[in-house]
Amino acid sequence: MGRLRQLGRTWRTARHLRLRQLWFTVWRRLRPPRPNLTRPYPSLRPLVMGWTPGAPPPVSLIGPDRMDLLGVARRIDSPDVWNDARIPKLWLYHLHYFEDLIAPDAAARRGEQIALLARWIAENPPGVGNGWEPYPISLRLAHVVAWVLGGAPLSETLHASLSVQARMLAASLEWRVDGNHLLANARGLLFAGALLGGEEGDGWLAQGMALWNQLLAEQILPDGGHNERSAAYHAVILRDLLDLIQLFERVVPHAPVTAPLDMWRQTAAHMLDWLAAMRHGDGLIMQMQDATLHGPPTYDALCDYAHRVGVSTPLASEAAARHFADSGYARLQIGAARLFMDVGAVGPAHQPGHAHAGTLGIELSLGAQRLLVDCGVSEYGESAERLRQRGTAAHNTVCVADADSSEVWRGFRVGARARVFDVSVIKQEGKAMASAWHDGYVRLSGSPRHARYVRLEAGSVIIHDRVIGAYTHAQARFLLHPAVTLEVDDDGVGGRWRWPGGVGRWRIERGAATIEDATWHPDFGCVRPTQRLCVTLAEQESRVWFGWESSQYA
Repeated sequence: MGRLRQLGRTWRTARHLRLRQLWFTVWRRLRPPRPNLTRPYPSLRPLVMGWTPGAPPPVSLIGPDRMDLLGVARRIDSPDVWNDARIPKLWLYHLHYFEDLIAPDAAARRGEQIALLARWIAENPPGVGNGWEPYPISLRLAHVVAWVLGGAPLSETLHASLSVQARMLAASLEWRVDGNHLLANARGLLFAGALLGGEEGDGWLAQGMALWNQLLAEQILPDGGHNERSAAYHAVILRDLLDLIQLFERVVPHAPVTAPLDMWRQTAAHMLDWLAAMRHGDGLIMQMQDATLHGPPTYDALCDYAHRVGVSTPLASEAAARHFADSGYARLQIGAARLFMDVGAVGPAHQPGHAHAGTLGIELSLGAQRLLVDCGVSEYGESAERLRQRGTAAHNTVCVADADSSEVWRGFRVGARARVFDVSVIKQEGKAMASAWHDGYVRLSGSPRHARYVRLEAGSVIIHDRVIGAYTHAQARFLLHPAVTLEVDDDGVGGRWRWPGGVGRWRIERGAATIEDATWHPDFGCVRPTQRLCVTLAEQESRVWFGWESSQYA
């Protein structure tokens, strides 16, 4: 890419940033935070012990010197492992989180956990390495404090380390990144201030409470979704909110700051309702926008946790058509068939880091079987594979001239963004429909626009795509779940599709079909081979019909 094009892409990205993001980017380079090791450590606050983790993460400490994170097990017996450049940074981040402290049966591994914490303190000097970045500090503070509140011992060394970590976090809040990172910072300060008292602890509580409430109001949208539009991050933030309800109701009920517990419970109930709607028939979330299936807490686990802290859980929704206008999703359901369609902005303008260029993409399931799946995400970072997974060609939508509908680049950046217009989500007797168009390709020669109409009925779905304006070539793409196989009739425009316990028909009513090998990524580190149906548009249109025997799923 030429220098002028690079500058243009950078401008199209930076122009959406908030002033505070730009200011703190400059400020942190001029004045990087430094750990404060000289001030006396704050005393412990009187507490009601007995913390019980809710929606816990899986066990990750599988031996004295072995961790299983993101589906990859590694030895961690070297002092250099914490910052080993040969290991993906996301895996290292999780190593620094210490999530095993709140995992199931954590007490059975307490001796190994104490030893690993002591190693972390000895091998990660204050301010040095991955573990001292604000996001890992935030999560580790919450996990260690919850572990202590659950009955684990707090040594003098750990007490001192937690104090330094909280000071470092308070001085390095991620205003530049914003989004869920800043929420995590606020939660970390609240957990630190719940354990550690005095002037410093009270300050962390006040700072964390003001920030958490401000961000919760900003980031949780009127329809209940989180503004980064990822069901996975939504679930994590919901669990964090439930943690804080437990913390301030049971552990520090007489804290020097007032927690708006009623408002938090109302927000949590609204978030649960959104998450309930964003699930397929297998009970797990839809995958659009950096979502993995087994990493975040499940809806059922969150419902159980919510019930324990006094949050009302929603009734199951079987509405044929729902438009979540604020978070930008359409949900269609007829019988056992569920379809999701991306009909919104790629994310908040100032922080679209988890956005994919999958505008108007869809996911489809029938009962507990996923049929059309989003590409998913197997890695973060700045690799070519990360960029491919974010690109339009990896998603169940139309790719025009091999371009991305939104200008995704690097690991978490977006330049030009597709805008969606004329969204319609309606239901009629026996059917549900969604339609919209977007302008993500108008920057190309001919200014093409992509319009999509989807109709879900008992036993079938039709996806009708049009590209309006001049273009060289365009293709609608449909990624199949690995359990689904396609069979092609002799005429090449239809055939059978099969999955365990089911069979249906498919047909190309307009366009030309090809089938290619592809991959699906349900979790970090997971690559599953599958197939993709590609339909080249004919005379600016494609029309694809998928059918199944609905009586099998009555």
